[in-house]
Amino acid sequence: MAGATLWVFSYGTLRAPELQEILLGRRVEMRRAVLEDFAVQVDPHLGYLMLAVSPGSRVEGCLLEVTPAELLRFDAWEEVPLYQRAQVQARLAHTHELVSAICYLRPDVQGEPVSDPNCLATKDWTLVLAEARDLAATLPPL
Repeated sequence: MAGATLWVFSYGTLRAPELQEILLGRRVEMRRAVLEDFAVQVDPHLGYLMLAVSPGSRVEGCLLEVTPAELLRFDAWEEVPLYQRAQVQARLAHTHELVSAICYLRPDVQGEPVSDPNCLATKDWTLVLAEARDLAATLPPL
C-alpha cells in the first residue's frame, strides 16, 4: 500500500469485508490481534459494539491496515466525535508483537455485555450495510 500505513484495531463492524468494500472500495489487510484490559459491550440504543475499560479482560479483534484518507472514512462511519479515536497497543496474535493502533471508543456510554465473540453488531446486518451505503454516497472519492 502506497503512503503512510495506519493501523486500526477493530472489534466490530469494520472487520466485515463487505463493509470495508462499501466504505473504502476494497478489502483491507487484516491481522488477528488482542487488546488487553478492555471488554466488548453493545450500545443498547444503537445496536453497535463498543469497548469498555475492563482490567484483566481482553478483546479479540483485527488490526486493519489503512491510509490516512481511508481513516477519515472510518471516522465518518464511527461518527467521530460520537465515538472517539484513542491510541492503543494491540498484540498481534501470531507474533505477540505490540502494535500502536487507533481504536474507536465511547467512554460516555454504559453498554451491555456481548456473549458472542463473533458478533459484529446486534443491529440487523442488512440495515448496517444500508447505512454504510448511504454514508459512502455522501463521501468524496478516495
